[in-house]
Amino acid sequence: MQGLTLLLGALLSSACFAFPSGQHGLGGSKGGKAVYFLRVDPAGGSVVAIDVGGKGKLKDRTSVTSTNGMGLQSQNATDPDLAPVPFDPLQGQSSVVVSDDYLFTVNSGSNTAVMFEIDPTDPLKLTSRSFACKKSLDRNADDAF
Repeated sequence: MQGLTLLLGALLSSACFAFPSGQHGLGGSKGGKAVYFLRVDPAGGSVVAIDVGGKGKLKDRTSVTSTNGMGLQSQNATDPDLAPVPFDPLQGQSSVVVSDDYLFTVNSGSNTAVMFEIDPTDPLKLTSRSFACKKSLDRNADDAF
């Protein structure tokens, strides 16, 4: 039940998710399968991993790994009588990418990119292999690439 509560809370806080491909996704590996999504939070971003069972059913086994950066949420308010609703500015646009044994994501509030190594025996175990970006990730910045 705790895993379901975590899943629902995370889905409500972020629409960013990824169904990994290759050995950690639907193809499987010795260590099992997982689905990953980014929890965008201005207090600190994280990658949530959920164990996937034999027939594609989500299991009650999860992990939450900090991205060591901040997420960014915008306020969606067009009607002054309505309370602002926080939403994810990345809008699920490949904000989590899995390639082989690596997971890549961004800290939209910190303007940084993050790389994790996925443990081949346990796809819920992510090890940070962070790197420093020499250039801004802001496309409007003068030094953007």
